[in-house]
Amino acid sequence: MTTILVIEDEQDILENVRELLELENYSVVTACNGREGVASAIKHRPDIILSDIKMPELDGYGVLLKLRNDPRTSLIPLIFLTAKGDHGARRHGMELGADDFLTKPFDPLELIKAVKARLEKQQTLVKEREAKLDKLRNNIVQAIPHELRTPLTGILGCAEYLMEVEDIPIESIHETAEIIMRSGQRLHKIVENFVVYSQLEVAFSDEERIAKMRAEYIAYPDTIINTVAKSIASQYERTDDLAMTGQEATIGISHDNFQKIICEVLENAFSFSQQGSTITIDSISNNDTYTVTVRDYGRGMTHEDIENIAAYNQFNREFYEQQGLGLGLIIAKRLTEIHAGHFGVESEPDAGTTVTMSFPIMQ
Repeated sequence: MTTILVIEDEQDILENVRELLELENYSVVTACNGREGVASAIKHRPDIILSDIKMPELDGYGVLLKLRNDPRTSLIPLIFLTAKGDHGARRHGMELGADDFLTKPFDPLELIKAVKARLEKQQTLVKEREAKLDKLRNNIVQAIPHELRTPLTGILGCAEYLMEVEDIPIESIHETAEIIMRSGQRLHKIVENFVVYSQLEVAFSDEERIAKMRAEYIAYPDTIINTVAKSIASQYERTDDLAMTGQEATIGISHDNFQKIICEVLENAFSFSQQGSTITIDSISNNDTYTVTVRDYGRGMTHEDIENIAAYNQFNREFYEQQGLGLGLIIAKRLTEIHAGHFGVESEPDAGTTVTMSFPIMQ
């Protein structure tokens, strides 16, 4: 049965709302002030909350802030009950994350409609979250075992060959060592990105750590871009495909983090475009923003692919052989956002992809 929590300090209104909801076969829990309401929400985990704004001990805004900051109650929809014509309260409540408002005195049908509409929307959101979680689970199950086993198989196979075969020609030793090196580098990249992604997810909720990260700065981002771009282009044997223009600026990010962002974006650009097609990299300082744009003319992505950029999500893996856990773009995006920047992707299938990264310039 659907449970609704009603927080209201005026007893007659509280009883009227309870009766209306119980007539609709809802299970109703009540609280007569904000502090009791928060405790009741944590205890009962209602499907939706109706709360007055002006209450003793803890007002509706305080209730909303406490609920949103608690992972146990952060996703419960809340409808405010507010006095007629109180537009400032409505605006402030929406800024804090309220889902809807009902103005006192309200029509009983209006109340029931608002509750049903919000419950239906919540059910839709829950289904969407469950679908995303299922997709994430499937991606993890498919990607991690494959990505760990492939390089390990190469390393173990080469080690077995070196141990069992006698009188190995020096050329074969060199070739085997190269396979071990490539496999080890691939495995190292997988582990490194997994660790970096995990650390970034933790950092997002750590304001002190974010402040420390933003306090670092570099004065030569274009130099880093050039160095990284030429190195990656050389690995792909595509140095002639690079087209670069740039400017320098002082931006609030460490050398290592900026290098990581550029590396992941360029790895993606080279991986999903053909040899001989141009990859352009432009950086420009404009007022208080330093913007880097990377453009390739490769496979491209659909609008849905762009919206689904997330961890362990590789696009069209069923059609193309790919390496990695699908962490590259989401790491670049997270790092950019942590440093108060903006990360945007524009793409069309078979027409290429443009990634834009903007960072605040240090004054």
